[in-house]
This record gives sequence, C-alpha cells and structure tokens, in this order.
Amino acid sequence: MKRKKLIIVIILVIIIVILFIFMRKSNIFNFQEDFIFFKIFNNSKQNNTNINSDIEHTENKNYIFNVKYDNLELKNINLGETINPKTLIKEKIAPGTEGNFNIILKSNEILNYQIKFVSKNTKPKNLKFYKENDKKSYNSLEELENELVGSLEPYKDKIIKINWKWEYSMNNIKDLEDTKDGQFIRKYNFNIYVIGKE
Repeated sequence: MKRKKLIIVIILVIIIVILFIFMRKSNIFNFQEDFIFFKIFNNSKQNNTNINSDIEHTENKNYIFNVKYDNLELKNINLGETINPKTLIKEKIAPGTEGNFNIILKSNEILNYQIKFVSKNTKPKNLKFYKENDKKSYNSLEELENELVGSLEPYKDKIIKINWKWEYSMNNIKDLEDTKDGQFIRKYNFNIYVIGKE
C-alpha cells in the first residue's frame, strides 16, 4: 500500500514538473513583459472602473493656482497621477502611454503670469511634452516653460493643458531604454511654480 502511494506521489511530481517546463517554454507566462512594463497602482484601476467612458476621455488632472501679485505658489506633481488609462497596455505602463494635466490659473486682478517647472528626479529619456494644440514636442518641462507666460483677467480662469507621451525607442538598445523609462515614469515627479507679476 505504501509503495502504491509513493508511486502515485512520484508520478504527480513528474507531471507537475513537465507542466511547469511546458508553460515556461510556451508564452503562457511572458516574463519579459513583466520585466519591461510596470503596473500602475491598483487604486487607478479601481478609480477608473467607476468613471463613465465619455467623462474619462475628457477629464484631466487639474492643478489650480490662485495667482497673486509678487507671490509664488507651487505644487508637487507625480506624473503617474496624470496617465490616460486608455493608453495602458494590459493595465501596465508601456511605450505609447500618454497622459495630460491642466494648470488652472485664477486671479481677482489683472496680472501677468509665468509658469516654471523643476524636476525632482530623473526624467525618462523618451518622455516628450506638448502644449495643447501645438505639435511641437519638448524634451523636458523646463524647456516647455518658456512658452508658458501670459496675462490673466480678473475672475476669468485660464486653463493650460499639458500633454505628454512616452515615445517608442528607435535604437538598438530599445528594450533596455524602455525598461529604464518605465521605472522613471512611475517615479517621475516635479514642482510647478506659478509667479504673478504686474
């Protein structure tokens, strides 16, 4: 009796080992995908499941600034909070992922404004920024800030939409670069400064 049980256990172990080897060689588990792409926090999935698809398409992350004369206001932003969930691949950040955010300026007087950015850590190499309705791409937020100056009218909000996209690598070390960019996008954060001037 003990011998039969031992034979059954050995056969089960052999079957499990064969199945594991087969599954690993086939693409049932795609280990490279897990290495290159990175999951968004589970919260984003839960939040997005409750959003109507039409609203999801038009809603952006808003950062509101009350601009005053000779005053500087800042906000710290994590790029991961601004991702468009429709561009995720299997709920993971991948080349082609995009996002956007709105900088909303409010004032109760006539003022000039200037927007500044300061990156707090390493920016992904293939991350590009765009001003709304402008096809020109910028390699950094600091480069884009030169375009973000203007004037405000009292009690009339000014909305500045910033788009970003993780571009595909076009070089021989594509996978390595994409892996680095995936890590950096998730962690990339920056400060937005808004300065009010006469």
